[in-house]
Amino acid sequence: MPQPALPEVPGERARKMAGCALGRTAAVPYFHDVFTLPHELSALVLQNKRQLYDLLCRTSATTMLELARDPKHLGADIGFLGVLHTWGQNLEHHPHVHYIVPAPAWLSTTPGGSTLRAASSCLFTH
Repeated sequence: MPQPALPEVPGERARKMAGCALGRTAAVPYFHDVFTLPHELSALVLQNKRQLYDLLCRTSATTMLELARDPKHLGADIGFLGVLHTWGQNLEHHPHVHYIVPAPAWLSTTPGGSTLRAASSCLFTH
């Protein structure tokens, strides 16, 4: 199924729009994880966009699910929203995927209702 065309929005305006959209949809604590490809792969990726963007999305999503299920990390199933970006802020080719992962209630609050602060804004760090 073809993807709908999205309007191109300049940097600062796009960040404001994304912040507004996130504020409306993420009324819970969340983590922000990013998977990126090394710059050395840019020429290869540009020649095989569909295959390698798909591979980046599928492998990073699988990695998120597998790490979350691992008892050394969370030992749980998670949900998330991923967004593929193909260019960086400097307008150079920089394929990466941003993931927004809602924090589980048992991770984000104590029984008394006070919010716990995460050690990092990322769910998984390397």
